[in-house]
Amino acid sequence: KSAEQKPKTNLAVFARKKPPLDLDLIKQSLLAHYRATGAWLSKTVIGPSGKSGSYILEHGPYAGRVKTGALDASLAAGFRGLPGGSSIAALNAELSSEHNLDYK
Repeated sequence: KSAEQKPKTNLAVFARKKPPLDLDLIKQSLLAHYRATGAWLSKTVIGPSGKSGSYILEHGPYAGRVKTGALDASLAAGFRGLPGGSSIAALNAELSSEHNLDYK
């Protein structure tokens, strides 16, 4: 082996780290979506790619920055600084109760 052998590169070091998400801003985005469209957001909403969960939020603080599938996964698993154990559906139910809105 050469004394000048290069160290192995850890590709994870080069991966772009996504910024943390804020639960209050997520709730604001979900409520803004409901108020703008009259429908509650779901993790299965189909986006431009034609795939379930590929819909990118269009309303509120996270508009244009987060896909519904990734958001729901982060809420469930506690990624991106979130506590975990939640979902888009759970937050919709919470918001509907807090704001006296109909959620089915």
